[in-house]
Amino acid sequence: MSDASDKGRALLEQIFGAEYVAARDGRETDFTSAYNRLAEEAAYGLVWTRDGLDLRTRSLLTIASLTSLGRAGELRVHLLAAVNNGASVDEIREAILQTAIYAGFPAARDATQIAQQVLQELGKLPPAT
Repeated sequence: MSDASDKGRALLEQIFGAEYVAARDGRETDFTSAYNRLAEEAAYGLVWTRDGLDLRTRSLLTIASLTSLGRAGELRVHLLAAVNNGASVDEIREAILQTAIYAGFPAARDATQIAQQVLQELGKLPPAT
């Protein structure tokens, strides 16, 4: 493993928890292992560990990016990361609202619904009535 790979894996465990990473590893196949190593090394080991932005800010930017792209599955994962990185419910909401103006209301509507569900599951919001 490279230094970036080691740093990336350590950061993944910090952000998502060792249990999450272990579960991901348990689902890994010969086919998916190359992608997992690339994500660990490039995304987390080379970019997320850079100086210049704290993890909370990186999470909020990621939420905005994933909202813009309509990537619901990744958005769910990165909402967990954002909470773990110290982003508040208000900051998450504002990131999604900001994205609505520049990426479109349908994408932000979907992200709002996903965020509400994930934040309720994490106990950060009360259940909808």
